[in-house]
Formats: sequence, C-alpha cells, structure tokens
Amino acid sequence: MIKFQLPDKLVTFDYLKLLKDTEIKYGEQYYKPVSYLSLIHTKQDGSKINVPVISAGNLSCIQGKAKSKKTFFLTLISSMIFSQRDVNIVIFDTEQFNYHSSTTLWRINQLTPDIKLKFFNLRKYSIDVRLEFVENYILNEKPEIVFLDNVRDCMQDINSWVETNKILTTFIQLADEFKTHICLTLHENPGKDNDKARGAIGTELQNKCETIFRLEKDDAFPNCTTVKGLFTRNMEFDDLSFKIGEHGIPILSSEFDKKAQEETEYKPSLPYTLKENTQFENKKDENEPPF
Repeated sequence: MIKFQLPDKLVTFDYLKLLKDTEIKYGEQYYKPVSYLSLIHTKQDGSKINVPVISAGNLSCIQGKAKSKKTFFLTLISSMIFSQRDVNIVIFDTEQFNYHSSTTLWRINQLTPDIKLKFFNLRKYSIDVRLEFVENYILNEKPEIVFLDNVRDCMQDINSWVETNKILTTFIQLADEFKTHICLTLHENPGKDNDKARGAIGTELQNKCETIFRLEKDDAFPNCTTVKGLFTRNMEFDDLSFKIGEHGIPILSSEFDKKAQEETEYKPSLPYTLKENTQFENKKDENEPPF
C-alpha cells in the first residue's frame, strides 16, 4: 500500500472551506505563477518573444523513445533553468546505477558550476520508499524545481487509472501547496509514428501538464536531438536542438535567451500566493481581460 502524508488541509473534506477556496471570481485579479524557464516563440511577423514553459505550481513531462537522450536533456534544461532563475533544483533518478548518476551530476556542474542542485539515486529502493522519499523531500525542503526520472519506476501498474490518479493528484497538490514545479520523464510507446507516452499516466499527463517536451532523434545526424512542445498551455515555443559534445556534455544549438525574465512580454509575477496578494497597484476594470 502506497502511503501519502500530505498536510491535513489537503486531504480532509470541508465543504464550506472548499466553497470559499476553490471559486474563481469574475473581475478578481489573479497573479500569474512565477516562470522558472521561458523559451523563444517566433511570431508570424518574425519578431521574437519569450513564453513560459516551466512555472511555479505546475507539472511538466519529458517524453521520448528509449535512448532518445532524455537524461541528457534533463542535464541541459537544469542548466537553462538556473541561468534564468536562482532556484533550488533536485533530481531523483530511479533508472541509473550510482556511477552513471554521478556522471550526470558532473555534466550538470560542468555546464553550470554554481548551480543549486541536489541529486538522489533511488534505483535500488521499492516503489513505496521512492514515492515517500520524494514526497517528504518536497514537504521538508520545498525546492522550486523537481525532476523525477523516471515516473514509471514509481508505479506498480503503469496502466492503472486508480494508481495514475493517486500519484498525479499527490504531485499536483504538492506542486500547488509549495509552488514547486515537478517535471516527470516517461518513455513513449514503441513505433516510429507513435508519439504517445506509455500507459494511463502518459494519457493523463497530456491533460495535467503545463508543457510536454517531446524528444526526437535526428535520423540524418544521430548525435543530434530535437525537442518539440508536444502540448503547451501557453504559446508554442520554437523547436530546440542539442548535440552531445566532449565528455557527454549536451550542447544547445538553438537560440536561448538567458535574460528572458527581463525581456519577456509575460511580466515576472510575485510569488504565487493568492492569500497575500489582495491589493493591486493598478486595479483593472472588471471587463478587461485578466492578462
């Protein structure tokens, strides 16, 4: 039996409290969640803006075929996030041997020597222990960014809708409560033309994620990988591409704005805590769009 120990306020039912806390009111302003990573979107007129793809309180997914360099992209995206935001990142590895995990950590530090990152290898532990450790780490340490590589290793039955709902609901609650972004990696089903992530959880992630990053190997250039936004809640970002350089360090070959937070049309928001943000400097008319 998988155990979860979320705060009582997230698991106990109180109708009057839910009635008050869950209603979205017309004319009320709500702050956009803090963007931890923004990527470039090219408009039809050729101008470029930055669009948020990883933000506080949300989920995302990195998917691709087996050996499509998902862990290398995790290395790269960790560095990209820290170049835009001074945040705490944690990676939970359920697949690799300790030596290979340490190699991944070394590559991240070569890309970004001052990165604030913790790395844990949970490969030898049971599913129950893996999930409880991840959950308790978020509860106690409250990191801004969490990578779980691979979420399939935290499930007994990847096709179980009951288990899928339980795990994703828990991650959504944790992300929302602590303004953490949780990114899950998952394999795709076999087949060249099949872009669906595996199992019931793969289907449900399409509905729940802010962004799904899909990795595709370049048949013409085996050392290169393309990253597409398979599903995004915001505007689509331009495709990314990277190659593997010396010592296995991923090299981004696409345009990337390290100062996106200063130039994006999506203004950086205050911390995503509605109860504290009751006053607004520029109150909009209730008929204006809330963005």
